[in-house]
Amino acid sequence: MYKALMASFFGLMFFSFSANSEEAAHSLVIANKLAHQVTDFVETKAKADYEKKLMSIQGLLSAHKRITELNLDIAKEQALQKKVNPLLNDSEILAKKYLFKEAKKVLDEAYLAIVVSIKSQRTGQTLVRSLNFKTKKEAYEYELGRYENYKMLVNMMIDERHAFERGSRTQPFFDEEDRLHAQADKLVEQGQYGEAAKLIEEASKSLVNLLRDSGIYIPGV
Repeated sequence: MYKALMASFFGLMFFSFSANSEEAAHSLVIANKLAHQVTDFVETKAKADYEKKLMSIQGLLSAHKRITELNLDIAKEQALQKKVNPLLNDSEILAKKYLFKEAKKVLDEAYLAIVVSIKSQRTGQTLVRSLNFKTKKEAYEYELGRYENYKMLVNMMIDERHAFERGSRTQPFFDEEDRLHAQADKLVEQGQYGEAAKLIEEASKSLVNLLRDSGIYIPGV
C-alpha cells in the first residue's frame, strides 16, 4: 500500500513538473556545470598556492645554505635540514594525493622554521662588510641571499600576515626594488658581479624601508 501511495505521489509530481521538465533539466545541467567550475577553481587555486609556497621554500633554503656557508655554521644547516626535510616529504605525499590545501599547511611549518633560522643568524649581524669574499661573484651571491630573505619576508607579511597591502603608499618601494633588481640582473649577464652586488644591496634596503614604513621593525641593514 505504501509503495503504491509513493508511486502515485511521484507520478503526480512528475505530471506537475512535466511541462517544465526541459527547463528543469537545463537548469540542472547549468548548476552541475557551475558546481564543477567552482570545484575546479578551488582545486586549481589550492595547487597554485602549494606550488608557490614550495618555490618560496626552495628559495629560502638556498639563501639559508649560503648564509650558513659564509658564516661557517654548517651545524645550523644540518639542524635545519633535519627539521625541514620530513615536512617536505610529508607535503609531497599529500600533494600526490591531490590534498594541496593540507600539503600547503605542512609547508607553512617548514617555511616558518627556515625564516626563524635565518632571522636568528641575521639578528645583530654586522658581518656584511667584514666578510672577506674570494670573488665578486661570491659577494653578489651573498647579497642576493639577503635580498631573497627580505623578499620572502615582505611576501609573507602581505599574503599570510596581512600586515599591509600593495597600494599607492607601498608601490614606490616595490617599483624601486624591481628597477634595481632588473639592473642587477643585466649586470650579472655581463659578468659585472661587483656592481650587481651593490644594486642588489640597494634593492634589499628598499624592501627594508618598505617594512619599516609599514610599521615592522627590522634591525640593522
